[in-house]
Amino acid sequence: MRQTVRLVILSLAVSAVLATGILSFLHLKYGDLEPTTPKLIEQETYTVGVWEGKLALFESSAEFPVKLYDVAITSLPPEEQQRLRTGITVRSDGELEMLLEDYTS
Repeated sequence: MRQTVRLVILSLAVSAVLATGILSFLHLKYGDLEPTTPKLIEQETYTVGVWEGKLALFESSAEFPVKLYDVAITSLPPEEQQRLRTGITVRSDGELEMLLEDYTS
């Protein structure tokens, strides 16, 4: 019985030493790092605007459109024409889809 108690105490001591060694190693290797928060993946922004009098889609701040639509902006209300001349920045695919659907249908 006494031998069993010694064996249990010895096992606990060895386990504590091993755990301390492993935790010390991990702290030395990774302990100085600040917790990181996942960064959002930067998504391409688009601008819906005007090119040669027609509705156009621009990537980011590109000079030339990536797509030109057969929608003359003169067919739109004056306030919409002005918004398009200024450029409407779109940050999601869903927002882009809805905006283009509004102008092209």
